[in-house]
Amino acid sequence: LTPLETMALLISAVGHDLDHRGVTNNFLIATEHELALRYHDRSVLENHHLSVLVAYIRDENLNFLQNLSDEQRLRFRKLSIDLVLATDLAQNFDLVGQFARVFEPLKLQSRVATPSRVASPRSPESTPGRKLTGNLSARSESPREYTVQERTLFLQLVLKCADLSHPCRAFQMHEKWSNLLLEEFYAQGDAERDMGMRLLPNMDRTLPASSFNKGQVGFLDFIVTPMWEALGSVINVEEQIEKIAANRGVWEHKAAVCATEESKENKA
Repeated sequence: LTPLETMALLISAVGHDLDHRGVTNNFLIATEHELALRYHDRSVLENHHLSVLVAYIRDENLNFLQNLSDEQRLRFRKLSIDLVLATDLAQNFDLVGQFARVFEPLKLQSRVATPSRVASPRSPESTPGRKLTGNLSARSESPREYTVQERTLFLQLVLKCADLSHPCRAFQMHEKWSNLLLEEFYAQGDAERDMGMRLLPNMDRTLPASSFNKGQVGFLDFIVTPMWEALGSVINVEEQIEKIAANRGVWEHKAAVCATEESKENKA
């Protein structure tokens, strides 16, 4: 990765959830919140996070981009926008599918090469891709370069995987994060119930514990695992994928235990 791409990735990771409102985009849209109206129901929170991030960066006391060239600033801006907007889960299946279509045929077998030198702030930033090693084509063993679009797509998936990386940690840590998110969902569900809105199962605190545990299995199966497996076609993330599978097994076991206990209670 170029220094500029690395900086954009890190800053986007820091700012991708700035001033989060603790509810989903769908809730903001359904309630006609001012943010939904401002951003025309499209990636509402992600657009808001970007707006807040840009406001911080433009502060004269915080503007670390002021010494970059115009070309570098434009590249940073474009890349950070693409990265943060990609964290919208509504875009997940499209992005993972696009990633698979672009990268799997390339048969990438190595990591992105690290540039041998660091560009100075005023030096031209080469936006075309750096070379990759390994087989990049089914027809040729010669390395080629990433296009700007391919590099952006790679960075988008890296950020998405980082955003949903707690399933890659020890179960105790993963469970802690899951429970924190659950409380946020339940709070939204309480508000939706008070407003007479239809609740999704993961927002309904009245459902039995087995429902939550089954939901975690589904979340890992349909959202988290496909993202990490797609990234694994480019870089080595075997350890993370194994941890996701292990955590899935724990949730599946907890779901079965809860279902058995709930069945006994219903018969009592």
